[in-house]
Amino acid sequence: MTISFSILLVLLLGILVWGLSGGIKPSVSITEPPREQPTESEEYDEKTGERLQQEEQERQEQYDRLVQAKNRASEFEFPRLAAQFRAMNGYKDSVKLADECEKKYRSLKERHEEAERKAGSRMALSIQGVEYAFRWCPADTFMMGSPTSEKDRRDNEAQHRVTLTRGFWMLETQVTQEMWRSVMGNNPSQFKDSKKLPVERVSWNDCQEFIKKLNTLGATQSGFRFSLPTEAMWEYACRAGTTTPYHLGAAINCCCVIF
Repeated sequence: MTISFSILLVLLLGILVWGLSGGIKPSVSITEPPREQPTESEEYDEKTGERLQQEEQERQEQYDRLVQAKNRASEFEFPRLAAQFRAMNGYKDSVKLADECEKKYRSLKERHEEAERKAGSRMALSIQGVEYAFRWCPADTFMMGSPTSEKDRRDNEAQHRVTLTRGFWMLETQVTQEMWRSVMGNNPSQFKDSKKLPVERVSWNDCQEFIKKLNTLGATQSGFRFSLPTEAMWEYACRAGTTTPYHLGAAINCCCVIF
C-alpha cells in the first residue's frame, strides 16, 4: 500500500513537473459570445420603422409634386389639386395650400364670368324679404368729368381717364325706405307716401352702419361685399357708355325723367 501510494505520488509529481516545463501549455482565448436571435417584437419594430420611413418619404415626394403642380396649374386644375392636398390629411401646409387652390379657382372663375356677362344684366337678391335689384357694370376705361365746352359744367369736372379693373353690381334705384327699415328697424324719412321712395334724412355715418349690417346678413355671393359706390363708379354707371352730359343726350326733360 505504501509502495503504491509512493508510485502514484511520483507519477503526479512527474506530470506536474512536465507541465510546468512546457509539456502542456495552458492557453487563454477570448471568444465572441453566441449572437442572440432577435425577438419577434424587435423584428416587428424594425420592419415598422422601415415602413414608416418609406411612407414618410413617399408623402414628402407627393407633397413636393403637388406644390410644383400648383405653381404652374391652369384654372381648371385647381379643384383637383385642392382635393389632393386635402387628402394628405394636414401634412405640412397641405390644408393651407388646398384653401389657396380653392380661392384661386373661385377668383379666376369669377373673372371669366365677369368677362362673359353683358353690361346691364340684372340680378335680384331677396334680403329680409325685400327685393334688391342690381345691374352689372363691367370693367372698362372711360373719360370722367366733362369737356370745357359743356354747358353749366363746374370747375372741378376736369376730364381724365379712369380705369375700373373689376366689374361691379350697382343697385337699380337709390336705397328705398323699405330696404332701410328692413335692415335698420326704423325710417327717418320725412316723405313717407310710399315705401318705394328713397330713404332720406340719413347721414354718411348712418349709411356706413346700414352697409355694415347689410354685410352681416350673408346675402351676397362668396367674395362680394356691399359698399357705397365711389364717385368714379357712380359716374361710370350713370353714363352707361355714353359721352354726353346725360345718358339720354345733351339735355333732359320731364318726358324722360322724374324730377
